Amino acid sequence: MKITVTKNGARELKRLRFDAIQSIREILKYVPPNDLIGLSFISITDLPTRKLKKHEKIAAAYFKGKKGGGAFIEIYICRLFGHINNPENFRKLLPIQEYGLASTIFHEIGHHVREIRTHGVKKSIGEKFADRYAERILRDYIMDNAGKINHCFDFLETMFSKGNIDQKILESMKEGWEKTYKKALSSEIKAKQNNL
Repeated sequence: MKITVTKNGARELKRLRFDAIQSIREILKYVPPNDLIGLSFISITDLPTRKLKKHEKIAAAYFKGKKGGGAFIEIYICRLFGHINNPENFRKLLPIQEYGLASTIFHEIGHHVREIRTHGVKKSIGEKFADRYAERILRDYIMDNAGKINHCFDFLETMFSKGNIDQKILESMKEGWEKTYKKALSSEIKAKQNNL
């Protein structure tokens, strides 16, 4: 899978000191190869390069292939990581940031899978389809990376104790992560029981 970076995307990645290409390559290892057929590339940029019909806060978008060109995904780094001002904090929280990136990529690949495989699924339920697809793929990613992500939350708790992070933000983030982790763990257990 080709991964490209625009000039503005490269500037933002340099600010964060983030090797997004390497992270995306690792994330894509969780995607079944057949689900990537027809997906030409992933483009990393700062903000959307074209007018989108969707709401303005999206962190990525899927574009189906037209006129012989392959489909592609754009990732908007400023939407994903624009809230982080300090590159050092970004590095310390990298597993959490990569989890967000993985969730975003898996969701957009879900749109691609809907487009290439499910001619009967209406676009109106495309978001639900993409969410369900991402949830399935994300389970393995979460199980493999939970230790690193939990370690990041331990670091965030030390930041809270030093007054460097708002308690409500920390509680909300941790609550969301714990809910997601428990759901992935439950799904993993069910999958193993079904394989017995």
